[in-house]
Amino acid sequence: MLSLSSLHLDSSFYASFLSPLLILLTAPLITGVLNKLRSRIESRQGPSVFQPYYDLHKLLNKELILPEASSWIFRLFPYFVLIVTVLVSFLLPVFFDDSLFAYFSDLIFIFALFVLVAFFMVLASFDAGTSFVGMGSAREAFLVSLIEPVAMLIVFALSMEFGSSNLFNIVRQNISGFELFSHPSSFFVAIAFLTLILAEAKRLPVDNPSTHLELTMIHEALLLEYSGKYLAMLEYASMLKLSILLSLFFSLFFSWGMAQNAGFNVLVVALITWGLKMLVSTFFIALYEKSTAKLRLFKVPELLSFALVISLIAIFAHYYIQLW
Repeated sequence: MLSLSSLHLDSSFYASFLSPLLILLTAPLITGVLNKLRSRIESRQGPSVFQPYYDLHKLLNKELILPEASSWIFRLFPYFVLIVTVLVSFLLPVFFDDSLFAYFSDLIFIFALFVLVAFFMVLASFDAGTSFVGMGSAREAFLVSLIEPVAMLIVFALSMEFGSSNLFNIVRQNISGFELFSHPSSFFVAIAFLTLILAEAKRLPVDNPSTHLELTMIHEALLLEYSGKYLAMLEYASMLKLSILLSLFFSLFFSWGMAQNAGFNVLVVALITWGLKMLVSTFFIALYEKSTAKLRLFKVPELLSFALVISLIAIFAHYYIQLW
């Protein structure tokens, strides 16, 4: 007869690999749904929601062309980005509140991995030795220097609220409640985090992922010299990062609906809830992107300064609420 501890270990074991598998398989689909919704808002038919899968398959079968000036850094970078992004997906509580990797699921560690990816992205782009890619890498470094202070303040505000920066500890405290609405500080942190998602994922108004104008590109400029399977890995990592950030947002602020045991019905409800959350988020992102324009590069600090101030307000709000 199985003991409760063994059942708990089995559920944690399965959730530890089913959660990242779910994100890995659906990341292109989420991007496809987002592109489809943007097209429908513009009254266009738009591409299929499965178009990102077709694009990745096409890139994997294309010829690989490397710049003459590139070194081993340029060739190693796509593998590094993909491995690190996949690693982050293993640290998220997608639909279950426990995991074998829960100990490593710290928000500081997750954002540090994103910074590491950005550093090597800039390094590999300079290694290509072309002007437009160098311009894009300089812009990327500029944005990272603005994004990370906001990320650290968000982590600090959440740590004050929950007494921990571990993602699973935060989820367990908030899995049955409405933390976003019950604490004013959490509401401000959520606004700052939404701004952070737009900047980290290089969405409008920070960057336009569908542009082909070299003088306005940021993230896409970094990928100009990549082709074939290297470009496929980087494009997939970008899709995966968007899914990770959205899942991270729901884990922090809308964690209700997650499974707390390994019952089949509970897991099915948790999966459906996660899918509905992602669908709603893509709809609002598409609606927002079609109602706004890309900011000039030197206007982006104003947007991130807004997120920085909102994070500080969240910290002070929590402090004064504690005093009262």
